[in-house]
Amino acid sequence: MDYPFVIKKELDRVVIYSPDLEVAFGELPIPSQIKPEDRKDYYQKLGLAVLKAWQKGEAVKSQMISDGDELPEPSKAYLPTRLSKQQFLSPVAIASMAGCHKDTVRRAIDRGEISSSLSPGGHRRVLEADALKWIESRSS
Repeated sequence: MDYPFVIKKELDRVVIYSPDLEVAFGELPIPSQIKPEDRKDYYQKLGLAVLKAWQKGEAVKSQMISDGDELPEPSKAYLPTRLSKQQFLSPVAIASMAGCHKDTVRRAIDRGEISSSLSPGGHRRVLEADALKWIESRSS
């Protein structure tokens, strides 16, 4: 069985854990506390911490099986859900679809005309459905 691992900000640190297996691994500072020039190393450390947490989780599962314990059911609450298989688009892609300049799209996002979120790298991303609604509203 596959169990979800959660990467969660708690106060001034990032913690990686599996609520089902009661496995916690790694405490890292939150990214905003890291100097921009050190963030590349930070994300490598975060990736390694996730891998180590997964390995620790596998060891816990193996130990439970060898002890004859029953494995818990994986939590459904932590499993990712797909947003109706919609994809995210960048302002450049939306501008190409709308036949306008990318700065026009960025300003529309800043004004709240288009709902968006930021990627971990700080780039704007928009659900395709929201982009299509905005494009349609421009033509009416």
